[in-house]
Amino acid sequence: MARTAARSPRATRRAAPTQSPIQAFWQGITQLSAPSRVVILILIVAAALRFAALPGVSKEYDEGVYWQSLRAMAQGHALFSSVFSSQPPFFLLSLYPFYALLGQSLFAARLGVAVYSLVGLVAMYIAGRAIAGGWGGVIACGLLAVDPLYLRESHTLQAEAPSLAFAIVAVALAALSMRLTPQIGPWDDWEIALRRYRARRVTLALLSGLALGLGEMIKLWDIVAIIPAVLYLASPVYSSFQAPGEPTPAGAAPQTRLPVSVIIYEALTQRLRGVAPELLMFVAGIIIAVIATVAPFLNNFSQMYTQMVGFHLSAGQTSANGLSYNVGVILGGGSLYLTGVAAALAFVLALARGLTRNAEARRVRLAWRMAPPALWALASGILLLRQQPLFAHHVTLLAPPLALMAALALPLATGIVPQQARAGESIRQGRRRAKRTQAEQVAHPTGGTLATPGLTVAGVMVVIALIGAFIGFTADQAASQPLSGATLSMVQALDAFTAPSDLVVGDNQYVVALANRSTPPQLVDTSSVRIESGSLTAAQIESIILKDDVRYVLFASGRLQQAPGFAAWVQANFTEVANFGKGRALYLRRPSGPVLA
Repeated sequence: MARTAARSPRATRRAAPTQSPIQAFWQGITQLSAPSRVVILILIVAAALRFAALPGVSKEYDEGVYWQSLRAMAQGHALFSSVFSSQPPFFLLSLYPFYALLGQSLFAARLGVAVYSLVGLVAMYIAGRAIAGGWGGVIACGLLAVDPLYLRESHTLQAEAPSLAFAIVAVALAALSMRLTPQIGPWDDWEIALRRYRARRVTLALLSGLALGLGEMIKLWDIVAIIPAVLYLASPVYSSFQAPGEPTPAGAAPQTRLPVSVIIYEALTQRLRGVAPELLMFVAGIIIAVIATVAPFLNNFSQMYTQMVGFHLSAGQTSANGLSYNVGVILGGGSLYLTGVAAALAFVLALARGLTRNAEARRVRLAWRMAPPALWALASGILLLRQQPLFAHHVTLLAPPLALMAALALPLATGIVPQQARAGESIRQGRRRAKRTQAEQVAHPTGGTLATPGLTVAGVMVVIALIGAFIGFTADQAASQPLSGATLSMVQALDAFTAPSDLVVGDNQYVVALANRSTPPQLVDTSSVRIESGSLTAAQIESIILKDDVRYVLFASGRLQQAPGFAAWVQANFTEVANFGKGRALYLRRPSGPVLA
């Protein structure tokens, strides 16, 4: 009987029904914090908005360029030496697995862009939570998810969304390192906790550098994200955190009787030495990512530099657009107004909290948290003002820093400072203290009641997000429209007159790809910028046509006519086989063969 009784609990446990995967999943969801559950809902809505637009009609010339580039890569052509690419190599390399494994279609390539954009949203939540608490992270993630510019780029085959996703990841990892403190486990001593803390900070710094380096190898403009990343990694220099045994100016003065300037200098020097390993690992991560990405192309370094850097320098020199034009591009479309209003509101609140004379309402340290994202936004704006030529999709660069600025609006409005674990306490103790402190602040808020400014700010953010979601839904409906009659007629003509193996030189690579035809890899980009900058001449186009035995030329957008002499050369050596009006026509090379002009 005793043995039976001893086995009965074990037998009972074996007999107990196990949870199904769905039940376990929902139980895990219910155990998450309220902000985390809201973010999951935001991600579901964001994914729906993006995936619904993936099959849509392209409205960006660049999509055809990158689609043809991926087709050329799938056919075995190498970047730079064969395939012209004005972007760093990791852009096309990061999308190629999606393209190659999911059907080699524009939909597959766009899906890769959408996935990266969702990664950026998760990283934005993490960054916002690190500097502004859970609900601040929700605001940042929600605003970026429905920002009209970021949303449009999230389902467009361009470099903006993938590059920004990596930049946001880099900033989020750096912000996480800022929130770390030494934490004591049940059997740890202080030295072990301190070593673990430093190892975690160094690891996060390395990962942040790797992410930023990969982002720069997608689009060089990610360099501006180095500002918030470095500021967050160097936060022990200027924050209130004090490592054990580290002297403070207040404590050192009575002992040394040194001038205040000397005390401050020594304290800053010591703290800079403390963060030097993190900053060095951050730089090392960037260098490792850049070298790893560029190394396969070192044999063609001169071509890579010419296409990736020299082309943009030449384009900037030939562009006639000035500062006023760039300001008009940034402000004219109105796409940034929603996120911009939220960021401006948070910035005004930061100024009010930092400059108010009311001691109870003043939150100087909280206001200073606005500095890294604000400087990130400022650097991005300066870069855009200097960009030549500037296009509307470039303005997406401002969306992430503005969303991160907006994350601080709620804590700045309520005066409730997001809690950070204290040095020496366990993780569980820190969580209990944070909940207790927040409950006390909600019950007895200082610097304003939670029911007025906090709910007002939250309401404003919800309204902005709803407007953005409506704009995104409307854009998805517009993208689902069928092809225009002219585009459809050109696709049908290419299908009728050309064979699948024929190469087609054209100035609308999207139309050529829709007909399942490829362009010569050197001519995947025949943009006006490339022609006007002198990077692509009529003689070069003619030489490629002869070398690759191209039989068809499609004038579809007027770009190729901008190459002096090329249209006349085609007229002299090709026969028009289809006319689509307004200068658009398909030409077939005459059997006798052309002669270089």
